[in-house]
Amino acid sequence: MEVVFGIYLGNSTSCVAVNKNGIVNVVANAGGDRVTPAVVAVHDDEVVTGLAAKQGLVRHGQRSVLGVLRDISAAEPHSSDASRGSCLPEWDEDRDVSYCVQTDSGPRTVQASNVIKHIFLQLKDVSSRHNSAVQCTACLCLPAWVSNKAVTVCKSAAREAGFKLVAVVLQPVAACLAYDLLADRTQSMLVMTLHLGESGGQGSLVEIGGGIATVRDSTHSKFPPGSAITNKLVEHLAKEFYAKYKGDCLDNKRSRQKLYNQAENVKHVLSTLPSATVNVDSLWEGMDFSCQVSRARFEGLIVSLLNDFLQPTLDMLSKLSVEPALINKVILSGGTCKIPRLQALVGEKFPNAEVLCSVSPDELLARGAAMEAAIVLTKHAKPTPSSLNGANATPAGKDSKNSKKKNRSVAEKSKPDVMRSHLPVLVSVLAVPVWCQIGDESTCVLPRLTPPLLRHTATVSISTPASGSLTLTLYEAPQSLPTPADDCILAQVEVPVTAECKELSMSLVLKPEGSLQVGILEPLSKKWQKFLITRSNGCDSS
Repeated sequence: MEVVFGIYLGNSTSCVAVNKNGIVNVVANAGGDRVTPAVVAVHDDEVVTGLAAKQGLVRHGQRSVLGVLRDISAAEPHSSDASRGSCLPEWDEDRDVSYCVQTDSGPRTVQASNVIKHIFLQLKDVSSRHNSAVQCTACLCLPAWVSNKAVTVCKSAAREAGFKLVAVVLQPVAACLAYDLLADRTQSMLVMTLHLGESGGQGSLVEIGGGIATVRDSTHSKFPPGSAITNKLVEHLAKEFYAKYKGDCLDNKRSRQKLYNQAENVKHVLSTLPSATVNVDSLWEGMDFSCQVSRARFEGLIVSLLNDFLQPTLDMLSKLSVEPALINKVILSGGTCKIPRLQALVGEKFPNAEVLCSVSPDELLARGAAMEAAIVLTKHAKPTPSSLNGANATPAGKDSKNSKKKNRSVAEKSKPDVMRSHLPVLVSVLAVPVWCQIGDESTCVLPRLTPPLLRHTATVSISTPASGSLTLTLYEAPQSLPTPADDCILAQVEVPVTAECKELSMSLVLKPEGSLQVGILEPLSKKWQKFLITRSNGCDSS
């Protein structure tokens, strides 16, 4: 199987996962980190990306770019926060985004598309350690809030950097793919995907049925979760510094950035360890600063913020008339979701749900994209003609040359340019499940959200012995009914069976025009009975 990659590009971070023979691993960058900051710094003689560019924000903020994905996705030009410590975006008449970078040789305009390209170039360098090919086959995952323009820019930049994209997915779908929730087409569930990153948060209610994920609604956090937590910790550390040295280190922009960088490191450490040490050299007027922060103290500082993060999601469920107790699974993604107190709080808010956080939340989306890349290639792969591997060799000469030309054309046709997208689309699906009733027992034979032209098979048990034939009642209802009403019944069919028959096999296909094709197999006699249920409530058997 070809080595494929999954790429997650967010507003503040990026990540790459590799899929080899069905085994998915997240790839570490040159610094040994699995998550790379999406920051680019432009100098006169080089372009620096990743952690080195982020660490240089203290000295080179006016030549650094961060948050480019959100700037491209902005519906209208907006006034950016000057305190973010980087170049501010500018919009032209076509609403294309650029940045005025202050280099040593003077101002320089950098297009947002070039910034995205440099991020992908670094990701390509990380991927090249597992694949030496010129192009790396990959699936790209983007935040759910990105605009169509941002998707187009990212796809173009990825191709220029050396990636061959076979699919584009968004956060809620990638989260479900990472835990393989779409594999079982007979399974139906409500899944809440909660993404809390450094610069954005989103909760999405996903309904899974028939192998399809339907995003019923989404909500966004009013403020950036990761930055809000870091700022809360910065304020605490500044108070500790003032208590020691009677000085306000937040008045100085450079001192504030130093403390912010250290607070980010402490936040990640406290997600896994009970305590962390803060050490900042020459924080304010040449004074060094060091202190100890415990996880209990950290969680006490941010507990009110954590409730604020979840409140928009709970409000969304209330608007949809969905009780939190009805949620089957909650998937956590984003670096902020690594905080143990947040994971415990999610479990309290959704008491009957399984909280899925076994995969590192900041690596989850890249893993889901890598799994989708393998699925797409497996589905569209074509067998190599036997003549290409020498099974039917032709003697050298004119016939051999003609054969090579023919084989070459066959090989070219067998490699289609596959591009699959999981961006939001409208798909006609089954709104209400279809049930089959024999006696007093009902079995769901066609689940909700089943799309047209997708064949479903089901096995229906026969609890009481049949004498020659039995009656099957097909009806539609949100749940099984002991006595279906007449307006719910689709068809009633007499099926001949042997006395020893214990079960029937059914095959159902929903037609695009709304009719339902049903096939019933009696396994002992091997007899098929087929009929078509039309929209006019008719039943044509054969």
